Amino acid sequence: MYPAWKIAEEEYAALSGLFDYTTREKINLALADYDDYSNGFAGWTNGSIMIWTIDSRFDLRDNNTWLRNVIHARDVAYLFA
Repeated sequence: MYPAWKIAEEEYAALSGLFDYTTREKINLALADYDDYSNGFAGWTNGSIMIWTIDSRFDLRDNNTWLRNVIHARDVAYLFA
């Protein structure tokens, strides 16, 4: 699996340039695999991202990995919104 921290840094760089915004502190990223589902959330009040990493595979998900979709489209973007 491509390292989650690397995906998060790449997506942060892309989105911070798009929104012309940077966070004051580092974003905490936590990964878990103790449940039988994949999900995630971003806590904008404390600058944290939690992701359950069971890989969801969908035919209509494009060529990106599930983890990249979650980190980019949901969680890092939520922290900027």
